[in-house]
Amino acid sequence: MRLFTTVVISLASITAQGQVESDQCAKSGINLSHIPSWTPSWPFVDAFKIRRPWLSSPLDRSVWDDGQPISTDTDGWVNSILPGQLIHTLIYDNAQGHYPSGRYVVLYEGQGQLNLRGDAQIVSDTPGRMEVDITPTNGGIHFEVLTTDPQDHIRNIRLIMPGFEDTYQEHPFHPAFLESLSSFDVIRFMDWQNTNGTWNHDWTMRPELNDAGFSLGLGVPIEIMVDLCNELDADPWFCMSHLFDDTYVDNFASVVASRLEPERTVYVEHSNEVWNSIFNQYQYAVQRSAELGIPGGDDFQRAMRYHSQRSVEIFDLWDDHFNQDQLVRVMGGWQVNTWVTEQLLDWNNAFEHTDVFATAPYFGGSLGVGNNPNQTLQMTPDEIIDVCLEDIAAQRIRTSAQITTLEQYDGVDLVAYESGQHIVGVGGQWTNNAELTALFHEVNRHPRMYDAYIDDISGWNEIGGGLMTAFASCQTPSRYGSWGLLEYQDQPLSEAHKMRAWVDFNTNPADFTMDGQLDFFDVSAFLAALSIQDQSADMNSDGVFNFFDVSQFLIAFAKQCL
Repeated sequence: MRLFTTVVISLASITAQGQVESDQCAKSGINLSHIPSWTPSWPFVDAFKIRRPWLSSPLDRSVWDDGQPISTDTDGWVNSILPGQLIHTLIYDNAQGHYPSGRYVVLYEGQGQLNLRGDAQIVSDTPGRMEVDITPTNGGIHFEVLTTDPQDHIRNIRLIMPGFEDTYQEHPFHPAFLESLSSFDVIRFMDWQNTNGTWNHDWTMRPELNDAGFSLGLGVPIEIMVDLCNELDADPWFCMSHLFDDTYVDNFASVVASRLEPERTVYVEHSNEVWNSIFNQYQYAVQRSAELGIPGGDDFQRAMRYHSQRSVEIFDLWDDHFNQDQLVRVMGGWQVNTWVTEQLLDWNNAFEHTDVFATAPYFGGSLGVGNNPNQTLQMTPDEIIDVCLEDIAAQRIRTSAQITTLEQYDGVDLVAYESGQHIVGVGGQWTNNAELTALFHEVNRHPRMYDAYIDDISGWNEIGGGLMTAFASCQTPSRYGSWGLLEYQDQPLSEAHKMRAWVDFNTNPADFTMDGQLDFFDVSAFLAALSIQDQSADMNSDGVFNFFDVSQFLIAFAKQCL
């Protein structure tokens, strides 16, 4: 064992001297998928947080939504009901039954009558507390408010998943949700903030902890996002909406600074894909650049200069709350266009206020665009993955071009705000083509997608890319894409090939005990496995158990990357 320890120390010394490639401990990130009522994800043990907006129906339920006004308090709780009116909502509908079964507990304050239907059967009902047995189907949970006392209306409704009644307040996140994110270093909250669909720019209307649900268009409260990163020991990446004024941005940063663990680093970005004309933020940038008289050859150039300018304004506001080593200022760019890179960083010397330039090196996007699907439909899944591997190689060339461009801006590194496959039908003809959608779903479920992701992630790091952020965490495949690394929260890794690739890339193979630490117990476990020629000790997967396996283990151990 003394010899083994000596070798480890020697290898650690080599690593420290930079004689092993510098990207061994590359950071990874993940975008959280949005959380509508039909999400297959389980972010909160209080399932009521993901409810749909309230709907109005007649008491006989003959009309799903009759459009009658719904009276609520400032937190969104129903405070009065019209004669003959029933207020209802849905939870985990259209999630294909992928949510926990068992006995749930409903807790609430106030006076009135609640009812649950659909997947739920009421077992007991006493004031302020109900117990319901839930058998998940695609129909989901129908939650109804039948009556409420205007003087003491029903509020603070909670729908606690089985086994969490005693702990939901201190531990609001579902363990399966936390586990699925545990190998990532950075959490990007673009969709949790509803960045692409934001409409609120008033700080007094920001999402708050007392809100009657977090899936209502305003986004998830800042406090919840910060708490998640504290729980995961991960760094948050926040997107400041194009509609946020300085007061909103400054207050946002203040809340984060007061609640985030001091050892955490914060990534901050202006909006999301401001270069992309399909989003309102691009149109807003065109409008604001005109109002501010920003010069340029066309609307696009002027919009990019506004994006650059507003990014720096946001960075400066966050600078007031964080030390330089706590803040990563992200300028969002366009992977395929280095001219845009220069426009963004040159304008008013924005590069002097920027730490990283972010692009999205997706692969496979051409398969569902224009006339290409006609040919794609003639291909097998294996042939499509071959095309993806070719596109990954092409993306490396584009990434290299971005890195070369950034060399003129001292201190600005390249990161990826999103990444992964982009295999989806684009445009009405192809978005609605059932055959193409089915084929793309099959490709995303193919075991070789693991190889494609490993190739993509490894290649990005090998050529000098920094933090690579996956898109996205957990989402049901649809005609609009198969974006989720997981299709549902408890999907086995053996079936979730995209997530498995990320987990394997993020996991140090020397962590033999899988406890998140590298210590004597890992060494002992490896040697024990090697002595009986257990498959887990075949570190280089050559079917032979010898010195080369020991060498691979030692190198991995010396990296101390977890």
